[in-house]
Amino acid sequence: MLKDTDLMKERNLMNNFLTQLAKDQLATYGENEVMKALEIGQVATLLVSEAIEWAVYKVKNTATGEERIIIDKDNSFDPNSFKGQEQIEVVEEYEFIDYIMERAQQTSTGFEIISTETPEGEQFYKGFGGIGAMLRYKL
Repeated sequence: MLKDTDLMKERNLMNNFLTQLAKDQLATYGENEVMKALEIGQVATLLVSEAIEWAVYKVKNTATGEERIIIDKDNSFDPNSFKGQEQIEVVEEYEFIDYIMERAQQTSTGFEIISTETPEGEQFYKGFGGIGAMLRYKL
């Protein structure tokens, strides 16, 4: 159970996120949008729901040596059934929260885990997919 001060902090974060999203356009949400913003250093504070249970795989094409990241939202990733004839091997596996927290640290981005114990946290998970960002500047 979150303490009252933690609940208040979380509510303030969520209210700030919603205000920036609606009025200032200094917020975004969804995996693709947030990952793009994080990649270019645009994210001031990253918000991730504790309810996200995605897996992240760093995979390598065994023929070309090319590496890439695959985010598996529904635990359906199977390296044996990858695109066409391409052969891949899993190099590393992460929990999404650990992966994105590390990415945030690389760009000096604030990071907050949002619980689902408050109505705001539940709305964030169900309505916004559990991942959002408050931005340093507009695109």
